[in-house]
Amino acid sequence: MGEMEVDENEWYEYEEVGVRNFSKFVTWFLVQKNISYKEIKVWPAFLNNVRAREKGDTTRPWKSNKEIKDLVNLYKSKKEAQDKVLRKEVAEGKKELPKRMKNEEKRVCWEGNEVNKMMTVAEKELEEGKYEKVGTVATCLLQILFAVRASTMGGIEDPAQDVRVNEDGLSFTIRFIKGWKPGKQETTGLELPIDREVRRGNGVPWGDSEDSPRSRALRIIQAAVEHRTLVFWESKEGASGKITSRIKKMGMRKATAGATKVVTSHSGRKAAVSTMRYRGESVEGVTKRGLGLSKQVVQEWMLVSTEKVVDKYHDRKYQPDEFMMSLMEFMRGRKV
Repeated sequence: MGEMEVDENEWYEYEEVGVRNFSKFVTWFLVQKNISYKEIKVWPAFLNNVRAREKGDTTRPWKSNKEIKDLVNLYKSKKEAQDKVLRKEVAEGKKELPKRMKNEEKRVCWEGNEVNKMMTVAEKELEEGKYEKVGTVATCLLQILFAVRASTMGGIEDPAQDVRVNEDGLSFTIRFIKGWKPGKQETTGLELPIDREVRRGNGVPWGDSEDSPRSRALRIIQAAVEHRTLVFWESKEGASGKITSRIKKMGMRKATAGATKVVTSHSGRKAAVSTMRYRGESVEGVTKRGLGLSKQVVQEWMLVSTEKVVDKYHDRKYQPDEFMMSLMEFMRGRKV
């Protein structure tokens, strides 16, 4: 009742405040989203029963009041409209799932040693005053750190404004998420653009040292922004193919000796989700501690409408190495 802003002394009062408070109940129920029409339909009976028990009043005032009945019917119509929007968002959310690949190829997570190798290539290029591969590597790193799709990267409008690295760390303004409609989403309560701002505890801080994987990653991203090589696609729709093509051009497409497992524009997000969900293991008495984040936390960081998307990206066989764990360590202990 406190959340409904109804005074404790007025919970079961009817005179003067009955209709007003019931209106607050209806508003609060709508905000919860998961309370059915059937539950509010019996709410007047509940109030009448408690009033009869506590105050000895058997007149059942909430039952016959027309305004109360109108509020119940109003809830029914609003709830039906709300449920319709939720169903549509969940259907749209299925677009967030990666499509099946052809030729029996299988997407895999980036391995930490491969990410390290890729970052070393970018660092060497920076030393030589070159920047093309730096943009490719920075893009892959952003996808890992923020667990975003290629199309979200494609939504970047001005890299200098949308991707910001300062003394606190990395911030990212997300302007596009596949499957999201304009305006506030019923499933998440969020609205684009979304600022992942490091100063508000919602971005990516620097690593523990200059040589840590995360600090190296942030320097590469900063260089790509400064030298304007971060965006190398023409549209949101074309970003995925361009990123995968650049990965292939760098010679890092095949993750194994066989041709059936390949790195694509989905691999960064897949690695991030699998690392965040990894709980750790014990081998020969040595415990490897994982992040072990809940589906809800990962769902919020991915900005997806359903936990099914989390499950789809989570590779349960993936065992992140020290490098990947260090890269994502900033997520440890994160709550929804």
